[in-house]
Amino acid sequence: MPLLKPVLLVFLLSLTFHPSLAQNIVKIQVNNAQKTNEPIVGATVQIIGRKYFMLSNEEGFFDLDQAIIHKNDSLQITCIGFQSRTIAIADMLHNPHVYLRESVTELEEVKVHGSETFDIIIGNVDKKGGNSLNLSFGDKVALFIPNLGIEHGYISKFRYFAKAVLGLEDHFTEPFLIQLYSVDSVHSNPHKPLLKEALLLRASKSNKWNEFDLSQYGIQIPSNGIFVSISLLTQEEYNYQERYISTYSVLEQRRVSIKKVISPKVSFSKNVYKNLHNWIWRYKSSKWSEFPSSLGTFMLGLEVQVYE
Repeated sequence: MPLLKPVLLVFLLSLTFHPSLAQNIVKIQVNNAQKTNEPIVGATVQIIGRKYFMLSNEEGFFDLDQAIIHKNDSLQITCIGFQSRTIAIADMLHNPHVYLRESVTELEEVKVHGSETFDIIIGNVDKKGGNSLNLSFGDKVALFIPNLGIEHGYISKFRYFAKAVLGLEDHFTEPFLIQLYSVDSVHSNPHKPLLKEALLLRASKSNKWNEFDLSQYGIQIPSNGIFVSISLLTQEEYNYQERYISTYSVLEQRRVSIKKVISPKVSFSKNVYKNLHNWIWRYKSSKWSEFPSSLGTFMLGLEVQVYE
């Protein structure tokens, strides 16, 4: 019996000091630098140089898994309305709080030239969503939005109608990229990007319009209209949201669990620009091509601040 004590002691020590999966997860909170107690929701956290990203939750937290990071890695943290920040992993592990400073909007300097301002919504304005278009991973589509005679106006918001699907009600919060393009004067396709880089966004409300502030970028609405593009990430980038759902198999005559890689759905509605034949374009094989207009139109839009 005494011979068992050292073995038992070694066994207990191994249980005490063996790291668990939970111990490898570090919770980091993203906060507003001007309001230190205010968390930033929906901030994008990406490991620089690698296809791995996270999003801060409703309390501003994201989980940093030490099993997949390298000690020399750095994170880039971005969010609409805030200045982006790059920080080394080593520094973040010692201080689980990151502070972003609010971006300064330069639009106010332009307004002094006008006496009055008002907001106008352009693009799709339907109040109820229709069907959803299932885009492939990495797909990019663009909707043309006419100017509607606006002479002086700056884009203040991007609008997106998030579609929820039965059985995948929470998928609408998955991230996607948006970009704004000028119109090619010859071929009428999306031309030059108007944002320095595409913005990573996610919806917060299902089957409703979601709005995202773009006023900080000071983009003037072009006289010949504008393209708004939405694109899905690659399947590899969505894999962290991989999950199983229950569905009925006709072949097996029973309910089965199948693996689904979750991605956001683009809501579709009636064609609001019936006289236009090139208002939807799709980016594939490194070029833009026209998309069949008979399907309807994407529920995307912009809010423009017009001044006179």
